[in-house]
Amino acid sequence: MRVNRPPDRYCGNLHLKYKGRNNNFFQARKLSKTVIIEIDYNLKEELVVSLTTFDGTEIKFSMISSNLYMKVNGKYELQETQNFCSFQLLLTDKLMLFEGFISYQKNFEGPFSFIEDFEATITVNENPSLLQTWIKHEQIIIAN
Repeated sequence: MRVNRPPDRYCGNLHLKYKGRNNNFFQARKLSKTVIIEIDYNLKEELVVSLTTFDGTEIKFSMISSNLYMKVNGKYELQETQNFCSFQLLLTDKLMLFEGFISYQKNFEGPFSFIEDFEATITVNENPSLLQTWIKHEQIIIAN
């Protein structure tokens, strides 16, 4: 039996800004603590972030693969249509700033659905292991 090692966890802050068309959340913002998980063995994804949006939707996304998962009936499911996230790394002497956006389609009963769009910034103290994972996957880096 193979036992996976526990993944590294990188703690930081998430600034989430709503950019969608739902007037209930027009210009809504929140700042919260977050954790970037090096590897989520259940999802088979790297650099995974979990968050709850303004309307209570629970999502996970991989900053490496840009895959987005929504919690449906207690389980996270890959959302393949109209769902996207993209991040780039802004690197300074002491901080790593991951800037990006998240977009997914929210479906309701019947023919109703709309796109939820967010701008996201994740701030983490400089970490060589996290940087190496980012470089290994040839992601965008903007250095100071």
